[in-house]
Amino acid sequence: MNQHGVLLEDLGLLLGDLPEEGLDAALTLLRTIHDAPYAWPPTSAGVGADDVREAHFACCWMRYSLRDEEVSILDVGWLG
Repeated sequence: MNQHGVLLEDLGLLLGDLPEEGLDAALTLLRTIHDAPYAWPPTSAGVGADDVREAHFACCWMRYSLRDEEVSILDVGWLG
């Protein structure tokens, strides 16, 4: 976990299969989530104390959870 509470351990696995264009979009979206994690509305997939949200940018999306100010990226997708 880095100083901003974003878990980066498995992010490489999630982003590793994306082509360069998809990776650029995903990293832009990740910066947006980092800067304003509550800007995206919660999904109905929240379980227990986790607040699950989905963010979209261009042809990229990320599902992430918020718990105690910690952001965990759950899934990444790219339509390209």
